[in-house]
Amino acid sequence: MSRTEPFIHYENTIPGVFIRRVNRFVAEVLIEGNAEKVHVKNTGRLKELLVPKARVTLQKSSNPDRKTAYDLISVYEPELKWVNIDSLAPNELMRQQLMGMGYDVVRPEYTYGGSRFDFYMERARTASASSSRTAHEMERARTASARIKEERAHYSRTRCDTAHEIERR
Repeated sequence: MSRTEPFIHYENTIPGVFIRRVNRFVAEVLIEGNAEKVHVKNTGRLKELLVPKARVTLQKSSNPDRKTAYDLISVYEPELKWVNIDSLAPNELMRQQLMGMGYDVVRPEYTYGGSRFDFYMERARTASASSSRTAHEMERARTASARIKEERAHYSRTRCDTAHEIERR
């Protein structure tokens, strides 16, 4: 089984400077001294990253009929360095990773019952389903997990206190 690291290569990229977010899908970016509207490949707020004067990377679209000529694909953040904001990238990297793990079948956007999974996989007639998460969602999950652990600890302490009081009676 040949295994390589997942990788996304973007062609026709140019640097820019972020000016402002117009709406969920469009931003204004300075490209070679000219302000231009570009497509943002992530509908999340990204307010910590998309700040005025942030360095960005854009990809020139090959579709001449588009309203915007460029896609905003990454933002430079001093502590994190370059951050890919392309919302399609995590699933593409996951697809590559799964293919490298020897699955015979890897199907994206799989629905089973009332649930949707990012991938359906098969290997040696064994089926699996998987969902991938971005860093933002992982941070939310970590926060929720910490809150749940704290609530469980509080509940456990309360139960111990209650049991202790019952024993005293």
